[in-house]
Amino acid sequence: MNQKGFANIIIALIVLVVVVLGIAGYFMLKSNQQLSPTPGIKTTGGAGGKDGSLQFANGSITLLSPNGGETYTTGNQITIKWQTKNVASTAGIWIHLDTADGKHLNNGDLVSSWTDAPNNGVKTVTIPVDIPAGRYKLAVTVGQELEDVSDNYFTITSATPTFTQEQARTLVLRNWGGCTPDTCGSVTVSVQNNNGQYAVTAIYEGMRDDSVSAQKKVASAYYNNNVWTLGNATVTQRCQLNRGHQDFSSVPCL
Repeated sequence: MNQKGFANIIIALIVLVVVVLGIAGYFMLKSNQQLSPTPGIKTTGGAGGKDGSLQFANGSITLLSPNGGETYTTGNQITIKWQTKNVASTAGIWIHLDTADGKHLNNGDLVSSWTDAPNNGVKTVTIPVDIPAGRYKLAVTVGQELEDVSDNYFTITSATPTFTQEQARTLVLRNWGGCTPDTCGSVTVSVQNNNGQYAVTAIYEGMRDDSVSAQKKVASAYYNNNVWTLGNATVTQRCQLNRGHQDFSSVPCL
């Protein structure tokens, strides 16, 4: 091969390398443009980020409610509302709870998948019964890249569980005591549910007393910090025959 032909091959190889490098650089630039936030646009990492409307490129999402100050109970439903701009209605929405220290709550997801909540501006969810009582912020994410959190904290309280007859009897024996051969013959415990407010009644029959035949104690049961407790008891008594009243009363027996 003569020198002129060899030089043409070298030039062709150089041109090919320049073209290949140029194409690769173009696609790398396009990729960076698609993945990098627009300069000056804010992003967030959850509750620890900036509250309010957050934007990426030309899209935005704003959480409308709950936006802080509300109180909810586990097991109840809440309606979440948001507003987006320049985001397709088919984009999926993720809804979850953030803790007071700015972290996603482990079991705080309020939807099961991205397709469970379309971007239509409203979603009714149920607060899981195993969510710990406390202060939280709500975070909504659209399209896996736009997120907004509530401006302030709201409160979740635990639903009061059913107070059972067995629990009532345990509390009565622990707080008021049972019968012994020297005190009474038997104790009967009952519970009355008044729209979620529980009243406990304990009747001590066969009192070993010359004037009092039976004693009744009534108190309210309270559920605090996952523990049932009894309030102050109201005490009345029924008298022995010929020793006074035969109905439970606070009037002393003779």
